[in-house]
Amino acid sequence: MYEVKEWTVRTMEAETVHDLIRRIVPYNSPLSAQVHRLVFELIKLSPKYLMKTNDQSADTSLTKLTYDECNIIISTVKADKSSDVWSVSYMLAAFTDYYRQKPFTDESWLFISKYLQFILLIAEREDKHFNKINNLGVRIRMALKKNSSQTAIIDELINIHGSSANVYENFADIESYEQDMQYSEQTGLVKNTNLAKKVGEIRLAYEVVIENKGYIERQFSRKGQSVFIKKARNEQALLFTNEVTRRIRFPKPFSDNNVAKPEDLADDNPPALLDNRYNPSKKAAKSSQLQQYQVKTSYLHNKRNQFMFPSNTRLLTVSDYQSVFVKLWSIVSDDEQCVRRVAAVLLLSMISGRSIQNVIKEVANNKSQRQFLVEEESGVTVIRNTINVTVNRRDKIKPITKSHSNNFSLPLPLSLSVILQYKFEVEPIEINQLLKALRESLSLPLLSNQHIESALAFIITHRIGEPLHSDIITGVEVEHSSPLYYTSIKTSTLLHTYQAAINILSGRYLKDLRAVHYYSVNYDQVFSGYLGLRHYQLWQAHRYSYFLDTPIVASNINKTYIGSEMALTDKVCGNFFALLARKVQGDRQQLSHGTNASEDEYIKQFNAYGLWLWHVIQIQTGIRPVNDAPGFLNQFNFIHDMYWVSDKSIRQGKDYGRLIPVSGFLKKALKNYISYIKYFASVHNPLYADHILKINKILQSEEPFLQIFSLNPKKFMPITPKRIRNTVGKALPHQDNWLRHQLRSMLTNEVDEVYVCALLGHEHADQEIFHPMSSLSINQYRTELLPQLDLVAQKLDLKQVEIKHG
Repeated sequence: MYEVKEWTVRTMEAETVHDLIRRIVPYNSPLSAQVHRLVFELIKLSPKYLMKTNDQSADTSLTKLTYDECNIIISTVKADKSSDVWSVSYMLAAFTDYYRQKPFTDESWLFISKYLQFILLIAEREDKHFNKINNLGVRIRMALKKNSSQTAIIDELINIHGSSANVYENFADIESYEQDMQYSEQTGLVKNTNLAKKVGEIRLAYEVVIENKGYIERQFSRKGQSVFIKKARNEQALLFTNEVTRRIRFPKPFSDNNVAKPEDLADDNPPALLDNRYNPSKKAAKSSQLQQYQVKTSYLHNKRNQFMFPSNTRLLTVSDYQSVFVKLWSIVSDDEQCVRRVAAVLLLSMISGRSIQNVIKEVANNKSQRQFLVEEESGVTVIRNTINVTVNRRDKIKPITKSHSNNFSLPLPLSLSVILQYKFEVEPIEINQLLKALRESLSLPLLSNQHIESALAFIITHRIGEPLHSDIITGVEVEHSSPLYYTSIKTSTLLHTYQAAINILSGRYLKDLRAVHYYSVNYDQVFSGYLGLRHYQLWQAHRYSYFLDTPIVASNINKTYIGSEMALTDKVCGNFFALLARKVQGDRQQLSHGTNASEDEYIKQFNAYGLWLWHVIQIQTGIRPVNDAPGFLNQFNFIHDMYWVSDKSIRQGKDYGRLIPVSGFLKKALKNYISYIKYFASVHNPLYADHILKINKILQSEEPFLQIFSLNPKKFMPITPKRIRNTVGKALPHQDNWLRHQLRSMLTNEVDEVYVCALLGHEHADQEIFHPMSSLSINQYRTELLPQLDLVAQKLDLKQVEIKHG
């Protein structure tokens, strides 16, 4: 039994109720005006049930449908075979015909009043539960047929609703009636006519309204058997308000753009990191895999390298990594050449983030054939990091891009550079032997090659807090990290992060340099006798300054920014927006309608305004340039400054969207535009009755709010990237999503990477900020990003466009 509690009666504006009735009684339904009026007056019979209107006038207009009207409705519905679309009209005609002799104060009419309130609240949801309205209509119609076994259902429903005016008590009684009927049918007390199933349909519809249930979609095999249940997300709604936002579904991947295919694919659905397929060694499995790895919940955590859980045997503590680094460094400095080379491979893996196998293959090649351990013109060996971004082949754009290259170099210690002067081969068995020796000498029984390979990524991600820098420095492929496609980042910040990581790895040296012997023991002893501990440490650090201040690499000098070749310099980007703003004429007195639509300056201004605002939305939200974005007005919440958008293709059943903060600049721009299109429609529509701007549908979020007037065919159409490309083409022949690159470059290093990825939809799977299990605060996400988005507008010197009226 459900706990009895009181339902909070909703008060609705009369116009809102009329809008809901239009959804269940369409204009094209038979005698729609009469049925519409009857529904509106019937729901007012029970003002203290689910809902009431602010129009509580006397029921003088409450009249039943006539006998002829009922016959017309029923015959029309049957002739058109539209009983599902016009189910409410059909139901009311049958109900009126059956209970015509009863007054409106009778329990039968009070029941249908409450029944209709449930139907209206289901219609308000605008989701797939709308199909339940037809089910509710069918149950009443079938129960009213002569000699029907379902007659008992409507009699019981009338008694239940007449016994109490409490919604929850009615629901509990219906559920109890369903269970009793099911028990009677299963035990043979009554003939099995599946009445319990039919009552269950009514109970489910009531449950949707009372408990706000989400839609559960079933998929069936060819034999009609349910193969699995896919639980869809509820309609996306802002967390701070009751406003329902619209879900945009893409029937197939959006392909009408000029974005490079690899970038488009990785941006929508990046492949899972190969590193997530980790299996512990046999020895580790015996002690930890059985306890942690094979347990489902622990496995789901342990497989993600980004998480630092104490139970994750893949991660060591910082002091453990330092101990391994110190030991390897001492071997490289002092041991025999064959052992030094094996240690050098492990050390190179630690300070480059590459896998041990890749390092083994690299050192086995000649210097001219190496990919990332390359020798520069000056003869210095460096770690070359290349970001495989989309190449910009547009000659007009190349000189004004922000990035100077897609690669940069990291210095190597002199000891390792000397070893790399000649190629050499290292066998895997030698690596395993050295790892075994390290495990024993350092008391790290679970130390494996994966610990070595993930050392640099672990320190940069978890100790320094720069996951983006980690992906770039450790050479993660762009297919596995979508942000790399978009990032145009300062080279100096990457070098600073790498220096900090090396400082942490080599921290054991700076704490106790006496434990390490260098060139001359005698010299060390003499100097330590005359110098204090701090001076001695500084002197030792001077000998190996790489740990404190990595040397400058010549090839990095002229590379201020590296990465994406799509982001433009801030100055050029600002000039482009200024050009778009100038195209929008601000004074009505300068405009004329001309002789036809093609010469109408008001239409030209309308198109220019939409073009400017489309670009402003792109630079302020970072959404993907797809046909159905930016979408409808009800996706924007100006009270809480949030915007809901779905700009991804449907892949693997994921068609939900994300929330984006609305900056102060964008909020004002949108409000100005709304005011403008109202004025434009008042001027345009009387002159061009054949192709009007559907302003009411735009304001009611039935049509996309950002539109453009097309001359062929002559009508207003939603603005799309293709139309933008055709309009801007010669002025800026660029990739459709270049503003997404631009915004990413301007936010990088300015705000926490977690929030930037959330803004652009670049989080890893199951790590989304809006995931049900996420512990991140959406309010904090909004607070962090809003000032930064306004700062982007300031850096680009964006100006508001305001059109004077009259």
